[in-house]
Amino acid sequence: MKRAARYIYEPTGLDLLPDKWDRYRPEPGAVVIKVQPFGCPKNGTMGHCYVIPADTPPAVNRAGRVIDPAQGGVLVSEASLRKVSR
Repeated sequence: MKRAARYIYEPTGLDLLPDKWDRYRPEPGAVVIKVQPFGCPKNGTMGHCYVIPADTPPAVNRAGRVIDPAQGGVLVSEASLRKVSR
């Protein structure tokens, strides 16, 4: 399976506004990976995607979808992500 790309989370736009999901949102500067929870819109829809911390590898099936609902990810703006150079 292909290794997931890593991103640095730097909140911008709507990610800066407080909401009820703040406790799940990664800390600014955290390294995250994109995941695709089952039954959710594809990443990139309306400029948003689902992320989890990079140090907690998700349980993913062959299609790249998250199997474990507890690791469903947090919806953030794609503008808040900066790709980490290898």
